[in-house]
Amino acid sequence: MPAQPEPAATEEADIEALLRQAEAADAAARATLTTPEEERVIIEAAETLAGSEAGVLAKSRAVVLRLESKWVDFLARHGQEYGWDESVGPTMEMAKHFQTWGFFHRTNFSTVGLDGMGDSWGQLAVPYLLPKYVFVRRGYAGWAELGAEALHIYRLL
Repeated sequence: MPAQPEPAATEEADIEALLRQAEAADAAARATLTTPEEERVIIEAAETLAGSEAGVLAKSRAVVLRLESKWVDFLARHGQEYGWDESVGPTMEMAKHFQTWGFFHRTNFSTVGLDGMGDSWGQLAVPYLLPKYVFVRRGYAGWAELGAEALHIYRLL
């Protein structure tokens, strides 16, 4: 009968084999990760896309276009009375009038009979989308040149 290896030696060999397998699996996993250089290329491409109109998601773009249409309608109906001057561009006061008008001027009506728009109208749509996208898209003086930092600072609320 052949001599059987010592149990301790067998366990030690098994542990060493498992460690080698774990190290190989770890190296294979690390090889799939992007390098810092690759990550910077991805970041740059994403920032370039976000800085263009293509950076607006299709669903968000539709909301921006509807908001822009509503803004243009507001100006046509009330701009003169509120002192609209295209060469000056929108004022905070004008944007607040628009926000109030837009809240009660629905294009879609509530199935449960509610008046006005949802909370997102006053908390998101107008304060965020109007200056950041609509005013910039329309090229208004003082708005079209603003960078992302300034647009964040000049939220309407």
